[in-house]
Amino acid sequence: MPERSRAESGYTLVEVVIAMLLTSIMVSSVFSVALTAKQSGGKAERRLMATQVNRQMTGMLRNFVTADNSAGSLPGPNTGVNRWSMDNAAATPPINDTSCLNCYALDPGSHTVTGILPSWFAGPPFNATLEYYVAGTVAANPPLTATTSPSVNVTVNWTEP
Repeated sequence: MPERSRAESGYTLVEVVIAMLLTSIMVSSVFSVALTAKQSGGKAERRLMATQVNRQMTGMLRNFVTADNSAGSLPGPNTGVNRWSMDNAAATPPINDTSCLNCYALDPGSHTVTGILPSWFAGPPFNATLEYYVAGTVAANPPLTATTSPSVNVTVNWTEP
């Protein structure tokens, strides 16, 4: 093979284009992996937050199982008694059961609670909500026992942007 002269040394246009193409493929694959890792990390953080709030809510609801109605202290419709309801204006931020104000926290049915989820999660773009559903009936005269306690299902819903 004959040697190239000094004027002919260097890369051809085809070699430069191929080198740029290979470089761009490698760079885009690295950015793609980094972006995927960042997005999946955010989803895992939101799942972890939902799990923590779920456990917190379950723990709060356990306190209501010990309710004693012997003195008529359980709130009912229009009684204004707030002792055993989920509403807590003193909390920071205030906790409210928006589906059932001043009612017993373990009343059968669906309950939507605000004030427990962090603001970054409850607001846009995730718009997370915390709901719990109480199945079964509450004994006429608590304290409740394992056989008279209602079944509670806590869910956290949100939208992924």
